[in-house]
Amino acid sequence: MTRKLPRATLQQKIQVLDYLEGPPARTQSEALSFFKSLQQFAISQATLSTWVSCKEKLRNEYNVNPGLKSYKKIPVLKYPDISSKVESYLSQLSRQGVHITDDMIKEAYEQFGDKKNNPDLKVSYGLIKSFKRRNQWMYDTDMTTTSLNIHDDSHTQTVNTLLSNPGFDDDPLDFDFDSILNSNEVGFNTRLIHSGDPFPVTTLVTVPSQSSFQTDRLPTLQNFTTVTSPLFNSEILPNPPPPTQNKTQKRNLPYYPTYQNPFNDSSNYKRQNFSVGNIGNRISNPNSEKIEKILENITDGKVTLYNSGTSAIMGILSYLNPSNVFINEEGYKGTHQVIKLLNKLTNVNKYPLSKLNKDNIPDNSVIIVESPMNPIGYVHDISFYGEISENSMSCKLIVDSTLAPPPLQFPFQNGADFIVYSAVKYLAGVSDLSAGFIVSKEKLDKSLLHKERSALGTSVANFDSFLLLRSLRTYKMRILTQCDNTEKIIKYLLKNFTKYESVLTKIHHASLQPNKEVVMKQLNGYYNPVFALELKSTIHPHLLLDKFNFLSNNPNLEGGETLVELIHGNPNFNSDSFTVESSLNTLNYTKMVRFSVGCEDFQDIIRDIDQGLISLIN
Repeated sequence: MTRKLPRATLQQKIQVLDYLEGPPARTQSEALSFFKSLQQFAISQATLSTWVSCKEKLRNEYNVNPGLKSYKKIPVLKYPDISSKVESYLSQLSRQGVHITDDMIKEAYEQFGDKKNNPDLKVSYGLIKSFKRRNQWMYDTDMTTTSLNIHDDSHTQTVNTLLSNPGFDDDPLDFDFDSILNSNEVGFNTRLIHSGDPFPVTTLVTVPSQSSFQTDRLPTLQNFTTVTSPLFNSEILPNPPPPTQNKTQKRNLPYYPTYQNPFNDSSNYKRQNFSVGNIGNRISNPNSEKIEKILENITDGKVTLYNSGTSAIMGILSYLNPSNVFINEEGYKGTHQVIKLLNKLTNVNKYPLSKLNKDNIPDNSVIIVESPMNPIGYVHDISFYGEISENSMSCKLIVDSTLAPPPLQFPFQNGADFIVYSAVKYLAGVSDLSAGFIVSKEKLDKSLLHKERSALGTSVANFDSFLLLRSLRTYKMRILTQCDNTEKIIKYLLKNFTKYESVLTKIHHASLQPNKEVVMKQLNGYYNPVFALELKSTIHPHLLLDKFNFLSNNPNLEGGETLVELIHGNPNFNSDSFTVESSLNTLNYTKMVRFSVGCEDFQDIIRDIDQGLISLIN
C-alpha cells in the first residue's frame, strides 16, 4: 500500500511555481510529472491549478512572512497587529546577537499588548510556541538547505529545497529527556503490550536497570582471538564431559551431547505434580492467565476472567452471597436479571439506591453502582458510596466500570471493594468474542473466585482469551481515540445546537452534568464515549436511525465502530418505563437515541450526524 504523502508547505509551493515559470518556462503537465516523481508531497492537477491562480498571494505571504515557509496552511493569528510588533522588535534583538527566550517573548507580548485595549490577551504556552514556530530563524544558527538536482532532456537546474524531511514538524520537542531516561515508571501502553512477555521480571513494575542486563552466559573475552571459557552457563547446563566419557544414555534414549541435554539420568523423566489450576481448560488456560496478568498491570488489582460481563456479575454476587442489594433502577439489564435469578435461589432483596440509608444499612448488604451508567453514560459520585461502604462493617461496594475502563476511571481510588467490567466494547474492540472480569483487592479473593468460577462453568475459552490478548495490544490507542472523538462531537453539537433545535431538545453526556467538576475528576479529564440525543417527538428516534450513511444501528455490533440505537425497549437496558426519575433528572427514553462512539475519524462522525439531523428536519 502506497504511503500517504503530506501536504505541501508554503516554501514547497513557491518552489513548484519557480520551477513552472523557469527559465525555461514549463507547462503544468511537466511540472506535475516532475514533482510527482519526487514523492515528497501531495500534488495533483487541481492543486497545481489552484496554486497558479493565487500565486501572487502565495508569493506575497512568503516575502512578507518568511517564518511561515514551513506551514502547510497559513495560520489565522488572534492578535495579528500585536504579533507583528513583537516579531519586529525581537527580530532586531536577534540580529544583534541576543538569544531569544520564552520569557522575553512573553514580556514583549505584554508590553505591546496594551491590556486596556486587549483585556482578553493571555500569553499562553500555545501562543509562545506558535511564535517560535513562525520565527524559527531566530533560534537556528545554521539554517542550511539541501539541494535537489533536477534533470530532464533539455536542461539542468538546481533548486534549493527543504524537502528532505517532508511533513516533519519543525517545532522543538518539548521533552525533558533526562527525566525520561532516569525514570523507572513503565507507561500504560507498554504494560499492555509487554506484560505477558516472558521477561525475567514479568510484572514490569519498573524498568530493569542497566546492570540487570549483564549476563553470565557469555564469557569475558580477554582479547579478540582467544576465548578463555566455554560458551555456555554451567549453572544452567552441565559441563561438557571429558572425551573418554561414555555417552550412552539410560533407557536407550536418543543420543544428545551432554551440553545440549539437561537430563542427567532417567529420574528426570518422572512425571511432575501439576497444580490444580493447570488441569484442563475448564478451570484455567495459558491465555486466560496471561490476560489476567496483563489486566492486573493496568487495573491495580487482582483479576478473575469470565466468559462475559454478566458472568462476572454472577460470579461476584455468588461469592459475596448478600442478603440485600442496593442498585439503581436504570443501567445494564443483565445485572438486574442476575439479581432476579439469585432471588429465586437465595431470596436476596433488591432495593433502589434512593432507599439507601447510610446510618442504617442492613447486615450483609451490597451496593452496586454502575458508573458511567447505561444507557446514556451519566456518572455517579463513587466516593459518596465508598464512604458509606467504609463506615459500614457489613456492606461491600461493587462498581460496574464497563463504560469507563482504565485509564478513564480507577474505582479503587474512590472506595470500591470490587470492580466489574465487560471486556467487549472497549477492551476487545471487536464483535467476535465475549469476556468480562472482576477486579479484587486481595489475592485470597481472586483464589476463591477462581474456584467458584469452575463450579459456575463460566471460565473463558482459550481461543477467546487469545482473541482478547490480540485486542489489548491496541486498546489504549482505541479508547483514547474514542474519548477524543466524543469530546469533539459534544463540543460541536453544543456550538451548533440552534441549527438542530427544531428536532433536538437536549444533549445528554457526563460532561454536561451539574456536578461536572466531580465527574471530570473521577474520569481523569476524559470524555467517556457514550452520549444520547433527546429529540422532540417519540417518532423522531425511529426516523433518525434510517438517515445515517455509515453510523451503524446493528445492536449485534460491539466493536470499534460507532453504534446508534434506540433506548426505550432495548433489551440491553433497564429502560422499559416511558420516563425514569433519575437521580440527576427526569429522562424520557422514548425520545432518545444512544450513541456509542467508535474509532472512526471524528470529522466523518460529525458529518454523518449533521446530515442525519438535517434530513430529519427536512
